[in-house]
Amino acid sequence: MIDITFRVIDQVPCCGGDVQVQVIIPDGITDFKAVRKPRVWRAAYAPGKYGMKVTQGEIYSTSFQTGAPGDTSYIKLNTGWFPLEVVYNGETILDIFGQGEDGVLHVGNATQKKWGSYVASGGVYGTLGLHLVGFTGQTIAPVWIYGYPLRLEGSNNQLYFDSRIASSLRPDLDGSNYIGDNTYRWNTVRAIFIQSGDLCFEEKICPICEQPFKDGDVIVLLVKAIHEEHGTMTIPIHDYCKGIPKTIEVLVPEVEDCYHLMENGEVITYKKARFEEVEKEVTRLKDSYKLDEKTGDFIQEFIRTPVAREGYMARKIKGQVKYFHEVTGEEANLEKICDLITIPMNRKARKEEAIERVKVKRAAARYTKR
Repeated sequence: MIDITFRVIDQVPCCGGDVQVQVIIPDGITDFKAVRKPRVWRAAYAPGKYGMKVTQGEIYSTSFQTGAPGDTSYIKLNTGWFPLEVVYNGETILDIFGQGEDGVLHVGNATQKKWGSYVASGGVYGTLGLHLVGFTGQTIAPVWIYGYPLRLEGSNNQLYFDSRIASSLRPDLDGSNYIGDNTYRWNTVRAIFIQSGDLCFEEKICPICEQPFKDGDVIVLLVKAIHEEHGTMTIPIHDYCKGIPKTIEVLVPEVEDCYHLMENGEVITYKKARFEEVEKEVTRLKDSYKLDEKTGDFIQEFIRTPVAREGYMARKIKGQVKYFHEVTGEEANLEKICDLITIPMNRKARKEEAIERVKVKRAAARYTKR
């Protein structure tokens, strides 16, 4: 406990004049000067406004908390492990903290004792992304993502999904949408039962007579190979060509041994198509562009541009634009003081403007001739 004495040492008599105050402590005397337009207000700083107001300044503390002492619902800012906490009726329903190089957001339900962990990962998990984990007490629980509708979209229309689905998959309209297309096909589709209307084949020419199939032709299936993974592989031929001998060269996928853990604990060996990583140069749409499939027009949907936050100004020095804090005058890094904003465009664009050639790595099945 130390004694502190405040003493007014100078005062300008007119209204709004400066006041200089000495604060006397055992280690010495420190002078403070209150000016006509103070940056710090305490008590009533405006009609009906009570508290503290700081204009273009800073406040430092190890902890800030809303509400009154003893309140069970509040927001708290801390230093250290949990920099932000939101508490409702004594239960933490939201907190933010750091885990290694990652930022973690916890969202909880105070009544059901459930909470979810949202990790914006860049270090601990190895890849940059959003990791969701749900808990009820100490037990892992499902994570629900709601959207009306829900849309998940990756850059350049790529979405990576690696998990088992515990529900049915249905299109929004009967008879609509596709699984794969002429350009991007799935390698293998497995099902116990397949019920379909029309049965379609990619082959348009009979491999025996080398004549095209026509409306009304009767076709049969010719076994072209017995495959270790795919089983009996067939191709359509004309019914009247089924007795004609001919050697047909076909391509079949190569296989490799893989292992699987059964429910009874046994590890079995099975055959799986062999894939290899290949590098390919492809044409794709640039980010923010799309191709209108009904009109064939290229559309620029939006642009993203950096905008400096309030409180910073730009100066041109020796031909270069630099940014400075308006109050302190300190130079600032443009990347750290800018927010990336999205501006809708929805305008027609030229093909050369909308596309780009890039090299990508893809998994390609290996084939052998039989």
